[in-house]
Amino acid sequence: MQLVTWKRDHGFTFAVIFGNGTSGAEYVGANPKTGKRFEWTEAQAQSASEKFRTMKGENWELGNLHYDKLDPTTGEKIALFKHVSFSG
Repeated sequence: MQLVTWKRDHGFTFAVIFGNGTSGAEYVGANPKTGKRFEWTEAQAQSASEKFRTMKGENWELGNLHYDKLDPTTGEKIALFKHVSFSG
């Protein structure tokens, strides 16, 4: 797997490209202060991708990718990543 930084809407995000090279997962989590997505600068998106790699630890590419988290008070699913396909 590899991490990349992409321009999106009004800012940047990062994505994980899976080892097969034909699919991956793009981070879509919202800014906790504003609720808006993709407000990072390129440097912030790069920093977030490195933090993600560090959080996953050694052999990070062998771990599972959690696509959603849950709001503990409402049980609402909040998307962290969306699946992306690079095949036409």
